[in-house]
Amino acid sequence: MAACIAQWQASTLKHHVEYLVAARQKGASLPAETSVWLEQLDDDLRGKLTGVGLIEARESDQTPTTLGAFLDAYIARRADVKPATVTNYRQTTANLVAFYGCDRELRSITAAAAADFLQYLVGEGLAPRTIARRIQNARMFMSDAATRNLVASNPFDRIRVKSKKKPRNHAYVPRCDIEQLLTVCDPTWQIIVALSRYAGLRCPSEVLSLRWEMVDFGSGRMVVDSPKTEHHDQSSRTIPIFKALRPILEQARRQALPDAVYVVPGRYRDACLKEGEWKNCNLRTQLRKLISRAGLQPWPVAFHSLRSSCETDLIRAG
Repeated sequence: MAACIAQWQASTLKHHVEYLVAARQKGASLPAETSVWLEQLDDDLRGKLTGVGLIEARESDQTPTTLGAFLDAYIARRADVKPATVTNYRQTTANLVAFYGCDRELRSITAAAAADFLQYLVGEGLAPRTIARRIQNARMFMSDAATRNLVASNPFDRIRVKSKKKPRNHAYVPRCDIEQLLTVCDPTWQIIVALSRYAGLRCPSEVLSLRWEMVDFGSGRMVVDSPKTEHHDQSSRTIPIFKALRPILEQARRQALPDAVYVVPGRYRDACLKEGEWKNCNLRTQLRKLISRAGLQPWPVAFHSLRSSCETDLIRAG
């Protein structure tokens, strides 16, 4: 019986290998049955066929199978995301490596091990929103591993974390307070505050991205580049040069160098070009100092409150 089975296996192998040879030499397409047979091959036989050049190595044969190497390769492939997103990914990968170890085999990470990782994050004292984000990233990483046949299934598929919605704690900042604040600001900070409060620009990303060529005093409009929403096909928007903003913007234009490119030049713009982008600017700390210097009570979420206050004014004005 054993000899008969061995003979049948040999016949099947010979049958499919002949098709593989024909496909390699003549460029013929493989029959569906041979394609299915290839998918079901064990690693040993697949390795032998790959070694003699009859089939190509699977992507999973060329991809790192340890956790640390896979995560490094994953981040290297993600050229489609911004540096700030990569920083977010690396925070999650650091947690994964700290818990599982750099040399942990991907296939050994089970659903139970994924649940243990969740408890590890809780034990680290992270906020619920941060835990939810890192579990989401881990799920995304392992989904990619499953797509590449590095794991049989995604161990994080059933791991869910309820994240409480962050309450809106914006404050309305009246224009009289802004006028008082502007008196203690240098020219650079006057334009930063004015663009945030009177035009509702996101700070720092939109404020520091605004170029003079996008400001048209004649038409009373300006085009605002929006790095935060460009991946949603909303890379820019056109807004009016509002009445309260115009004199401050005109003064900044008069004081700018003839060849100036950005409305807000200098060290803040230079800082955002380094790794970490907008986080390097640390505008919030300086704004809080200016608020205190102006004798005002600091308001929550400093720049967000300026932007939402502009929105409130526009809604009230219809």
